[in-house]
Amino acid sequence: MRAYPQSRMGSVVDDHHGEQVPDPYRWLETTTDQETTRWIAAQNEVTEGFLAAVPARESIRAQVTAMSDYPKLTVPFERGGRWYLGELLWRLHCAGERRTVPQPVAEPFALMVAGDAAAAAASWDAIGNPFWAALARAASDDPDDLRAATTGFEALGATATHAAVVRDLRRRRTPVPRGPRAGSRANPAGLTEREMEVLLALAEGLSNAEIAARFVLSEKTVAHHVSAVLRKLQEPSRSRAVATARRTGLISPV
Repeated sequence: MRAYPQSRMGSVVDDHHGEQVPDPYRWLETTTDQETTRWIAAQNEVTEGFLAAVPARESIRAQVTAMSDYPKLTVPFERGGRWYLGELLWRLHCAGERRTVPQPVAEPFALMVAGDAAAAAASWDAIGNPFWAALARAASDDPDDLRAATTGFEALGATATHAAVVRDLRRRRTPVPRGPRAGSRANPAGLTEREMEVLLALAEGLSNAEIAARFVLSEKTVAHHVSAVLRKLQEPSRSRAVATARRTGLISPV
């Protein structure tokens, strides 16, 4: 059997967030290049020479053709839908491209592109997507958000994304969170001091506007904290979160 031709190794090296990644066979991606065309022809010549000597080749071909000869449908997908366009718009935004689209995009992506990290994270949390919620928080300047983002990636086992976010934070000259604060670690539900304050206010029946006035916060920030409380207590509503907190001893019973 003839040996396969040698494949030339190029010198292309990509820089992925500071990591040098060699790509010696990048030249093979240009299939119209004469060198690549010759390489393909030489590879095919060796392969065809081997297959031509297989006695059962035609019989196998006929069987495979017969088994696959039936009407086929592809998996349905939404072409140019609001989620697809939203992710595309966000990725372009991350690359420094500012584009507009002729139709609305999915809310979480719209909030991320608008720079509202807290609201975007809350929106992702509401639909049960912790990975994208962590990505949204990673764009925030709030230390609690950044800590929640890095902790979230670690919990999901998304080590590559965690490392990329840490490198980006260093590039932005933003302090890299080292883990949950002591208060959060001591809290059975992992609530921060601020989230405990918000939980106690919820137990009083205060609205977001009233909580914002008490702690001198924006209503949007309060909504973010309320969302975090619900997520950590694994409850869908404010009243149920308060009930769970009372039942588990996080706050005093009535």
